[in-house]
Amino acid sequence: MRPFARTALTALGLVGLLAGRATAAVPPFDLTKILANEAAFTRAIEVYQKAIAANPKDVDAHYWLGVAYWEASLQWRNMLIPYGAGSLDKCIEELERAVKIDDNYFAAWQLLAAAYPTRGTRAIFGLGSLVGVLDDREKGWQATQKLIVLSQKISIAYGGAPPAPKFGGVPAGPYP
Repeated sequence: MRPFARTALTALGLVGLLAGRATAAVPPFDLTKILANEAAFTRAIEVYQKAIAANPKDVDAHYWLGVAYWEASLQWRNMLIPYGAGSLDKCIEELERAVKIDDNYFAAWQLLAAAYPTRGTRAIFGLGSLVGVLDDREKGWQATQKLIVLSQKISIAYGGAPPAPKFGGVPAGPYP
């Protein structure tokens, strides 16, 4: 897939997922720009870093910072920018923080489902006294499973879509 096509698909998917989620505190990251140098990128993410410094539980700021790092990692891997080598790890860190704050953050889980297998590294995790190795592909699969569960909850998957009408589940209206 061409780099610009992949970036465009990522942008469309993220915009579509967030259509119903209001982000009043922080603006969405501008996926339409290729920031030529690291200084421009740093300026672009400053709003998210300041929001997180003011409120570490600002789930939208963590999410959009993760999106910014994801975009930088895509552009770096496609040789469009000279910086961004560690951006994928930072992306995953921010998205993990977002889902730790709000376990139902659908868009963050979706991006994690793509980011884990993209990284393809092994990470050590601890669970109580159990210590083992969980492959990023497995983490990506777990994120996908979480998306399946969340997608069955209409209010989460569609950002608060109204419930089906009580008169049989089919909305009234002209049908061909």
